[in-house]
Amino acid sequence: RLLAAVRRTHILTVAGLPVLEALCFGTLRAVKNQVAPGGSTFMSHTHPQLQAFVRGPRWYRRTRFPPPRTGSVWQTIGMLQWSRVEVSQDLNLRLVSSVSGIRAIEFHREPSAEDGRNDGNPLLSEAAHQLRSYFSGGLRAFDLPLDLQGTEFQLRVWRALLAIPYGVTRSYSQIALAIGAPRAVRAVGAANGANPIAIVVPCHRVIGSGGNLTGYGGGLPLKRRLLELEGAVTPCLPG
Repeated sequence: RLLAAVRRTHILTVAGLPVLEALCFGTLRAVKNQVAPGGSTFMSHTHPQLQAFVRGPRWYRRTRFPPPRTGSVWQTIGMLQWSRVEVSQDLNLRLVSSVSGIRAIEFHREPSAEDGRNDGNPLLSEAAHQLRSYFSGGLRAFDLPLDLQGTEFQLRVWRALLAIPYGVTRSYSQIALAIGAPRAVRAVGAANGANPIAIVVPCHRVIGSGGNLTGYGGGLPLKRRLLELEGAVTPCLPG
């Protein structure tokens, strides 16, 4: 019946367009097997383009699709090293570096595999040193190579975050305006929340237009703590 419908409706065109997207490879192969085992009758009376579609393109036949990846973005890339450090009292961070720079700074929430751990990595050690200096009030600007990985839009937002001075806050709408996308306030908020290098890329300096702190990956108490440390807010700022 499906083949009859295909022939009646002339789904294939002279331009070479394949069968309607709703007819997947598996469905067509099943029809082939039911109508003519071995494919002789089906393939001999079917348009050549449909024959090629049923067989599947060469790249599809020889491609092995990897299993779905899970975990953080940085965990999907090889050749990375990481270290877990205490940068201040009751605050542990997981620092991740590639050969190009710092890839991620994450708030330690659950145990991770030990593969790739290197507490002696010089770049990670320097990042830990600068973070401790920041939390002690002795450092206002980080000097670390960064290896930011994201979409083009995310990178634009993260670069705008790096331009926010110490002790200053910006609203999401101001960031959207700064990157030339004034209507993309929601998308800016999503990119801000996806920032992989916390603290060094200061997404904590972005607050709501009404002065509320909004969300933060490390929790609102930590966001308030960072802003108070920088002198950007006072303890009476609404949360």
